[in-house]
Amino acid sequence: MVLWLCFDFIRLDLCKLEIKNEMNAFWLLLPFLFIRFVLLSLLNKKAIRRAAYFAPVKGKEKIAYYIYQISNLGIFVYLYCLTIEVDCSLQFYAGLFCYLLGLGLCIVTMINFSFPDATGLNRKKDKILGLQGCQLMIICKR
Repeated sequence: MVLWLCFDFIRLDLCKLEIKNEMNAFWLLLPFLFIRFVLLSLLNKKAIRRAAYFAPVKGKEKIAYYIYQISNLGIFVYLYCLTIEVDCSLQFYAGLFCYLLGLGLCIVTMINFSFPDATGLNRKKDKILGLQGCQLMIICKR
């Protein structure tokens, strides 16, 4: 019996582990985009508009803004052309841990961004990272 996982780049057999050794790096961007746009819009409709807002630029700031936009486009194109080698090495698992940790921190950031105070900022000294009153989230005291 074979179970297919993650868009056919990992194949898990009950007796042995067979791994194709590469995948397109663009797939790694999809969970981030889901968290950034879908999760944020599900938590708070106003938060998605606040996140999309970019301050007006003038003068020399326009050059920096265009460089920023071009570099973002370059990152998307580069990820589409890049292949990730999947293997059972220490570097792979360390990278997977860092990737999942980054996604987790991105989720916490989106949750906190979704629920600001009346001024639009999160300023509480004792703050729960995540939903207010949730027992499973990390408590951070300054």
